[in-house]
Amino acid sequence: IEILKSQLNAKVTENESIIACKTSLEEKLNAFGTQFKALEKESDAYKKQTTDKLDSVSTERNELTKRMSEIEQELKETKDKLQKSEEVEHGTNEGLRAKLNEIGGLEKRLEE
Repeated sequence: IEILKSQLNAKVTENESIIACKTSLEEKLNAFGTQFKALEKESDAYKKQTTDKLDSVSTERNELTKRMSEIEQELKETKDKLQKSEEVEHGTNEGLRAKLNEIGGLEKRLEE
């Protein structure tokens, strides 16, 4: 009977040791799970922040591209107006020279 009691006590001690080990592992697992959830939350926040920043940069890029197209169009229109203005001025200058020559010719006739 003493031997059985001794074996039973040994089994109880072994079981208590196993239960203590199990409890310790469960606590570690719970702590790991808590850390994992915190990291997951942090990761989600970072992903959202990164996505928002990328969206912002993309929107700004689209706005700048649109504005650049508008400026290019304004530049083209201004160049066209300038060219027409120069053509008109050139034509006007030619016309004025012709009038001056004509007046010069009339003055010579008057002198004769």
